[in-house]
Amino acid sequence: MSESVYAPLDREVEDSPIGVSPRRWQQYFYLLLAFYALSVAVLVLEPFQQRGSAGITIFPEFSKHQVTFRENVTFERDIPGINNSVWNSLLPEGAGFIKVDEPTRFGLSGGFPLEDLPGTAEQYCISMFHQLNCLATLKRAFEIVKQSPRSSEPDLLLEHAAHCWDYLRQAIMCAADLTLETAIVKDGKMLSSVDGWDSTHQCIDYGEVYAYAYEHRSNHNQDGIINEGENR
Repeated sequence: MSESVYAPLDREVEDSPIGVSPRRWQQYFYLLLAFYALSVAVLVLEPFQQRGSAGITIFPEFSKHQVTFRENVTFERDIPGINNSVWNSLLPEGAGFIKVDEPTRFGLSGGFPLEDLPGTAEQYCISMFHQLNCLATLKRAFEIVKQSPRSSEPDLLLEHAAHCWDYLRQAIMCAADLTLETAIVKDGKMLSSVDGWDSTHQCIDYGEVYAYAYEHRSNHNQDGIINEGENR
């Protein structure tokens, strides 16, 4: 009977209680560690990859400019919602509602469907124009109460006004304009208060956003800053 011959073990394996050299265990350890790191990377980075691919914005790169705020008595005195109101000029035709084709490409969902086939095109509202609509609603309600305290304003407008207080609060906090405003100077005396005028802000070009909203409008008939038949 031939004698079985085994390849000799190296010294490290002979000294190991389980017959595997420490060097080989080290290799296994690093291999398992690499596999674990790869698994974690797949689980963690996959959502970021999805957000990255879906984070493509529908908007172009709008210009930014420094704008110094000045008092405009026309907007202070005019009443939104009346004919030829200067407030109407703030919203383009379509009132800031735009059409987005294939919204899922941009990570969007929940818009009003504009086509029979789901996901083909949806309608969304640019928040800035909604905010202007809310501001105009509050201005109109204020002017009506000031001029005719007993006026019976439509209930829908009053409900909208109630919604606008908190909506604008959140919009202002979200934008978090960090402009440092200077003190009021009255009759040559500096006061420890501010009115916001003559302070310079870094602003997105409103005209470019206006043009984009007009070009991509979803409704060619809707105009005016206040539409009492619509809930925003």
